[in-house]
Amino acid sequence: MHDSFSEDLTPFWPDRILSNYTLHEPKYIEQQTPESNDSGVWVSKWMTECPFRSDYANIITNTASRMKLAINLVKSGNNVLNEDVLAKAAQHWKDEDEKRDHYRVKW
Repeated sequence: MHDSFSEDLTPFWPDRILSNYTLHEPKYIEQQTPESNDSGVWVSKWMTECPFRSDYANIITNTASRMKLAINLVKSGNNVLNEDVLAKAAQHWKDEDEKRDHYRVKW
């Protein structure tokens, strides 16, 4: 574990929740090239897991890690569109359920 972390903190300590972050926009930083294969997701996952282990080879990005990152960013207090995004997501899933019900075979 990194020296900056105390041994008595649990992984669920409120300060470690990904949604609790301060937004900083650095200047003059190169951007990733298109189709860069999830390096940003990998880095965010590594930052979340680095207090627990330093095993770079076992940090895997998959659909679940992408979804968790997206949910944490959407629910952040820095996201001024938080309520709109959540309402649209809820409506989307309601519409999907209605489509499934429409095509479901009734016996």
